[in-house]
Amino acid sequence: MGSNNNFSFEEFVDRHRGDILGIQKLLDTTLSDNPAELQVQLREIEAWYGRVSTLLAHADYFLDIHASRILPNKESGTELERKTSLDALCAPQRRFRDVLDGIARAISQRVSLGQILIKSQEREVSST
Repeated sequence: MGSNNNFSFEEFVDRHRGDILGIQKLLDTTLSDNPAELQVQLREIEAWYGRVSTLLAHADYFLDIHASRILPNKESGTELERKTSLDALCAPQRRFRDVLDGIARAISQRVSLGQILIKSQEREVSST
């Protein structure tokens, strides 16, 4: 995980908050009906997929490390109580990871939809 070992989860989130908000803003933008603009939009959002995948891997790392450090011992309750406690204590890391996972899936879906729209537009042009 390289340099991400040198700072805390909170620093990791703060460091990447701007990128995530920017990507979410791109995803909130309606896809253009103009084929040239649509291709630009798709290239712009697709370029973020690799970055989001990397951030997701780092978020998984932070979640796994945090969970291993705070894992309740067997004497601290039933299996269900320990799992519930662990889930609650890892909620911030899991939420951040889940947001990144959702963004990665949204990018993938948006690119797929955009490709379908481009093909549809190409068929319309060729049939006229």
